[in-house]
Amino acid sequence: MEDINLTPEQYERYIQTVDEFQQLRTLSREEKIKIIDDILKAPFLDLRSDWAFKYVFGGHPDLLKMLLNDFLPEPVESVTVLPNELPHNRPDDKNIILDVLCRLGDGREIIVEMQRKGHDSFRNRMFYYGADLVSKQLKGGAYYDRLCPVYVICFMDFTLMHRQAPDGKIMFVYEFRERDTG
Repeated sequence: MEDINLTPEQYERYIQTVDEFQQLRTLSREEKIKIIDDILKAPFLDLRSDWAFKYVFGGHPDLLKMLLNDFLPEPVESVTVLPNELPHNRPDDKNIILDVLCRLGDGREIIVEMQRKGHDSFRNRMFYYGADLVSKQLKGGAYYDRLCPVYVICFMDFTLMHRQAPDGKIMFVYEFRERDTG
């Protein structure tokens, strides 16, 4: 702990972040501190790492705002980082822990995910995450026209297969809309 100038409170916050990852929960406190120290001693943070991605964009709203402005169709004026674990509607609901969840000044909610490894169900998982945010927007008696768009932005270190994708295409946009008329 002496090599890195972190307060005990900062270490506790980082240990809580490390504990979000199932495979790291069983490590001893000393092993967790070593992981944190190793990451912080590196000359650069590898943003493909969940921990680094959450630290940079979940902990620095100004950087998150810059990132979102590069990808969203409308300019982002303000951004608030929200808790990244979504509450359940029912006790037996699947647990959802996101990398970064935020709300823009106009009410739109954005999920920002970093995924290193591809999974067959990745696309379905992202649709599930987005649908969960949509389903939690309205309370009883509210009108459906009050629904705000939800965006799920994923940075992936793998290629999702697409039919008829041109060579070299790196950005794909999925929309929930009528296929022929838009």
